[in-house]
Amino acid sequence: MSGIRQSFTLLVLGGALCLAGCRGEAPLNVVLITLDTTRADRLGCYGNQSIETPSIDRLAAEGTLYERAYTPVPITLPAHVSILTGTYPVYHGVHENSGFYVTDELTTLAEILSERGYDTAAFVGAFPLDSQTGLDQGFDLYDDNYPSSLEEGKHPTLRGFFDERPAAEVVRPALEWLDLQAGEPFFLWTHFFDPHQPQIPPSPFRERYAHDLYDGEIASVDDAIGRLLARLEELALLERTLVVLSADHGEGLGDHGEQTHALLLYSSTVRVPLLVRDPRDLTARRIKTPVATVDILPTILDRLGIEVPAVVQGELLPEREGEGGRRRAIPSETLYGALLHGWSPLGAPDLRRLDADPRSEPQALPPQRRSRRAPRPRRRGARTARSDARAAHPPSARAGAGRRRGRGGIGVARKAGPPRRPRLPREQRPG
Repeated sequence: MSGIRQSFTLLVLGGALCLAGCRGEAPLNVVLITLDTTRADRLGCYGNQSIETPSIDRLAAEGTLYERAYTPVPITLPAHVSILTGTYPVYHGVHENSGFYVTDELTTLAEILSERGYDTAAFVGAFPLDSQTGLDQGFDLYDDNYPSSLEEGKHPTLRGFFDERPAAEVVRPALEWLDLQAGEPFFLWTHFFDPHQPQIPPSPFRERYAHDLYDGEIASVDDAIGRLLARLEELALLERTLVVLSADHGEGLGDHGEQTHALLLYSSTVRVPLLVRDPRDLTARRIKTPVATVDILPTILDRLGIEVPAVVQGELLPEREGEGGRRRAIPSETLYGALLHGWSPLGAPDLRRLDADPRSEPQALPPQRRSRRAPRPRRRGARTARSDARAAHPPSARAGAGRRRGRGGIGVARKAGPPRRPRLPREQRPG
């Protein structure tokens, strides 16, 4: 009888383990949406009644909205490096759009998920996030196929600004990529640059928001996000996809005498939207606890049941008001004025003060000391062993052999279309 009892116990335990493991057999997909140059207070779900953003508002209605979310730096490239590594600029070493790019010593969210069997793809909207920055680490496909300002037909008013493509041209190849997914979990990142200057929204948003072209650009991005969410629903993927939406930084729009961003550290440029839609809990919540965009990576990994690397400096986003651990400072910096104009670097030791006292001003930073564990920013001509290996094995030789397969198009090599602007070897890239 003892043998029968033992067999029965093992059978019950085995069944329980099977049921518990069912979730592991179908891990959540991840969609990360980053909006460039987008103030939180210009979205409908954050209280702007003069704009229509139904797609973003839907994410808020079916997820968690963080009312006080901040970026560690109001500049596109370093802000995105912080999002994708969960670390602050003083650690990852990227402080500006030019002169820096992502060292191979850093580990990105795409690399972590790729190592766990995720298909990974990125579709970016403008040159500051070009693959030559090194931000393509871990992506099977990194689509940065926006037109060059030197190509015929480029709008003349765009000259002098970053090369970019509109939201519709970012989401179109992303939808094609989604259509080709064959059951493996995926990580999809879409970046929309439209709200950045110059503001030239497409029709009908140009006419609808003629009084405020900045809002018009945001509304056009919302339309593209709606197409993305609709395709996820059509493919029955939204019900098992974690969606996170945020921005790299805001925009001055004249507040504190700053029309754009990067020079100063006020709420207008460092407060950003942050929304998390988890398909396992579609309860609408609004969280007032201050959080940072470095919290995105650890939160995504935690929701997927993946251990958060020890070097990550972000914390888990609270799922309910009052949750979370210790009160912490949320710092931000900008070295833009120092690097480009010889000014003193600016730092805000704790962005929570900006809400408590709108008159609170940023401070000059003392000379920064890098963490002993922090990788140094890659400079022009610097190479690592991994870079040497990549140079010895060009993408064509590595196609299908790891996390970088199919970068030329939707899983296949580029065969048609306008000529691609030359891609420099890593050892010759800016930085």
